[in-house]
Amino acid sequence: MMVGERTFECTFVASNAAREPTMSQKLKVMFGDFLRALRQLWLECIGGVFLALGILFSLAAIQEYRKYVSSPEIGSGRFLLVAFSSGIMFFFALESFWKARKSR
Repeated sequence: MMVGERTFECTFVASNAAREPTMSQKLKVMFGDFLRALRQLWLECIGGVFLALGILFSLAAIQEYRKYVSSPEIGSGRFLLVAFSSGIMFFFALESFWKARKSR
């Protein structure tokens, strides 16, 4: 070592010190319950819409079935399409209500 010359050794140590939470993490803590309740309300409203559509499609399926019974020559295509759509809407309604219940 020469005069006036200094040598330094640097050692980096990994630490698990807590970092300052980001703004998005702070907002999640502050509004977490509100957002959870808002999501549940959204799922229940959408489930209600799908349920209403399922009921309307069921009524249309009954109407198409009556038309088919009175004159079978028109075919059963429209009845099957409306019945299938009704089943899909009921499935979506049940799934939405299930997700709303599951998130509690």
